[in-house]
This record gives sequence, C-alpha cells and structure tokens, in this order.
Amino acid sequence: LPKSVVDQLAGQPRSMTQGNRVVYGSCLTTDVSKYTTLAESMDPAQLGRLLNDYFAELFVPVERSGGIVVDVVGDAMVALWTATTPEAAVRRNACHAALEIMAAVDRFNRARTTERPVLDTRFGLNCGDVMVGNVGASSHYEYRAVGDLINTASRLVGPSIAGVLIATAGIATCFFANAASYLVVIGALVALRARELVERPLGAKGSGGLRDGLRYVRSHPDVLRPLLVMAVVGTLAYNFQTTIPSMVKFGFGRGPGSVAAVMSISAIGSIAGGLVIAGLRLDPRRSLVVSLTGLAVGLLLFGAAPSYAWFVVACLPLGFVSSSFLTIDATVLQQATDPAMQGRVMSLHQIAWFGSTPIGALLMGWLIDVTSTRIPFFVGAASALACVAAIVGRPRRQLGGATPTGHGAAASS
Repeated sequence: LPKSVVDQLAGQPRSMTQGNRVVYGSCLTTDVSKYTTLAESMDPAQLGRLLNDYFAELFVPVERSGGIVVDVVGDAMVALWTATTPEAAVRRNACHAALEIMAAVDRFNRARTTERPVLDTRFGLNCGDVMVGNVGASSHYEYRAVGDLINTASRLVGPSIAGVLIATAGIATCFFANAASYLVVIGALVALRARELVERPLGAKGSGGLRDGLRYVRSHPDVLRPLLVMAVVGTLAYNFQTTIPSMVKFGFGRGPGSVAAVMSISAIGSIAGGLVIAGLRLDPRRSLVVSLTGLAVGLLLFGAAPSYAWFVVACLPLGFVSSSFLTIDATVLQQATDPAMQGRVMSLHQIAWFGSTPIGALLMGWLIDVTSTRIPFFVGAASALACVAAIVGRPRRQLGGATPTGHGAAASS
C-alpha cells in the first residue's frame, strides 16, 4: 500500500471500506514481451531476482513524478496519477514517467550480463475518471484503481501486437499465440492451493443478484434506455473485428499489414476521444445524441470510402466518435442509476456491449457474404440514427434530466 494509505488505515481502520472515491487520473501500464517463454526457461529464484531488479528501475520514475504503483502482477505494472479535477499536470507527469522508464529499461538491458535476458517492455497510457480505493471483501482488501480507464490502457497494446504478428508470422501463428496465452491462466488456477483458500459464506439466494438488477432496470426508463441503445448499437455497429478486415481484404485487396494500420490509427482516434470527453462537462441528452450522430457519420464515411487511403483517413474520426459514444453512454447510465445499484447495472451494460458482439459478428458476416463489405457500415449507421430518433422523441426527464454530467469514464477501444 502507498504510505499515505497505510497512515490513513492506522488512524481510521473503518476507512478501509469508506474511503473509495472517483477521481480523474492518468494510468500507465507496462508488461514484458514474451514473458511466458522467459518464465518457462528460468529458475523461479533467478526469475524473482530479475523481476525485483527490473521493477526497482520502474518504480523510481513513477514515485519521482508523483505517481503510485497500484498493482504488480507477474511482469506487469499499473501506475496511477490522480487529481480531483482534470489537470494537464496529471497527464504530463504520466508521460514523463513513461519516457523515464523507457530510458531506465534501456540502461537496464545494456548493463545486463550474458546470463540475464533482455526485457523488452511495452507501454499503455490512458486518462479519465477512475475509482480509487480499497477493493475486496471480508478479511482481504487491496488498494487499487478500477474503471474503464484501466481496461483501455492495458488493452491498447493488444491490437497492434496482433497486427504485427499476423503481418510477420501469419494468421495461424496469431491464433496459436492467443491459445497459448490461456495456458498461463490455466496454470495459475491449477497452482492454487485449495487448502489455503479462505471460505466465505454465500449470500442468501436472490439477494443482490441479477434478478434485482433486471427488476431495477425495468422499473427505471432512464436506466433502461442507455442499456437498449448500447445493445442495439453494439449488435449492429460495433463489429469492427469482422467488418474492417473484410473491407480491407475483399474491398481493397489488401493484406494483414494494412488491417493492422487501420486498427492502430483507429486506436489513436479512440484515445483522443477518451481524452477530450474526460475533460468536458456534458449534458446527457445532447451529448448522447451528438455522439450517436457522429458515429453514424463515421460509419457512412467508412462504407462510402472510394479507396484504401480514404478508408484509413476515415478511421481516425470514427475511432474518436466511437470512443466518445461508449464514454458518454456509460456516464449517462451511471448518473441515472442509484449508487447502491450501480454495480449490477454496469454489469448489464458490459453484457449489452460485449455480449452483443458475437451475435452482431455472425449477422454482419452473413450480410457481407450475401451483399458486400460496405453494407454492414451502412446498417450500423442506420442503427445509430434510429437510436437518435428514439432519444429525441422522448421527454427530456427520461434521459436523466438536463443536469450537467460529471466527467466520463475513459472508453475502451
């Protein structure tokens, strides 16, 4: 735990469950490339010493720039810089720390002995609203940060790695690498010592469960509407893993390297969207309408792109508006929900987002097969405009009122 948190807990033990708060923050995540292969080839004691020396280099720039290391898992580190309001200094300090860590890792690798391997370090940076505090239950708590900001920062590296892997080693290798990554999780689960686990009493059946969440959503139209918007748009518009590669390959006759370029540029737009939205105070109804309209325009530009070059140009604003919509929809939903129900409602939001993708991907794949690679983008635009019409046609009070919202959570790309 950070020293300030230890001091607080020592003086006020009850604050362990009462000190959580939502703040504006910049998150930096790092991990080591090919760590699984490295861990399999080294003695555990030798690997532990290597990681201790490695993290000693990483922690110093974080602490020197006013950040906090909130999590370390294996080869990965999560650091956070926070402020009560969006401040440029928070973003600047995180960027400076990232640059210092890059230089420190370079020195660390150049000073290595022949027995010590090179640790190629990857970085993810993001900013937005995040809940900081003690997460856990019963006798075990951890001080950490929770929110879309953390997920987005840690996921930014993935699409670029996949694109490079496909371009250099082929599609099959990418699938094999993805499958192999699950071996780490399976190995961790197998290694758990069941006799050392702490048994916890189960809550009464039906209390605090999915049924209560569904009942709450059904009785609150202002909560139901953003969820329905997310489900519709998620099913018909957010199928980029299927539609973009299909458009690049079959529409423009390009290879995996071109797909990786589109995904990477789109990710840049997504980051920009998260940064801009996180620093604004937004009217729920107007901002949701504007973001959906922008998403529709971006999808229309994608579908109408006459060449690959125009397709690449269009992917930057599309990434921006798609990230903005996700942020705003989640913010509207959070503000319309009673704090006691936010956990269950936001879980339903994640289901509406991620759960709709497999259905939409199959539908868009079939649509591409029977029509063309451009039609799914037009269908997605139509779904966004239909949601705009539904929002505009409803009384203002049913979308959370006209009260300005707080700062949105960072979006995922």
